[in-house]
Amino acid sequence: MFLDEIGNMSLTFQQKILRVAEYGTYTRVGGMRELKSTARIIAATNCDLQAMIREGEFLADLYDRLAFEIIDVPPLRERQGDVEVLVHHFATHFEREVPAFRGKKISKAALKALNSYSFPGNVRELKNVIERAVYRDTTTEITPSDLGLPLSEKSHHAGGTYREQLTAFARDLIEQA
Repeated sequence: MFLDEIGNMSLTFQQKILRVAEYGTYTRVGGMRELKSTARIIAATNCDLQAMIREGEFLADLYDRLAFEIIDVPPLRERQGDVEVLVHHFATHFEREVPAFRGKKISKAALKALNSYSFPGNVRELKNVIERAVYRDTTTEITPSDLGLPLSEKSHHAGGTYREQLTAFARDLIEQA
């Protein structure tokens, strides 16, 4: 059983999952008898569970049961080499899903734009960006404008006067071109 975002579970629900993890038993909603489960539990979260335990927001016992093996996956922005591999994976997947999209290529400029973007939404965001670009683009090559990425984060956070921000924005547009 895969539990996504376990850090968002209520304490009540955590207690129910703990019971399944510890004893392998559960009761259906509205049920009267206890049932057995042989499911193995895999869980994921982007929360700091140790901090949540200290704050009383996550059950230490549940963490102990689930933490048999922990795999820490850094955010996509820290795994630059993965962006291009994932882009091609997702594009190929969407081409298989809709044969009319076969043969689309990702331009070097689009790959550069993807590699320079921080992806606060991680791999899910990258997948959605590629899916939108593949469906939106009417040519055989996906370009930076097809990606629909926000403007450069540098220009988004640029301070200064109006003229300084305008200059930074123009510089970003030239770099993207």
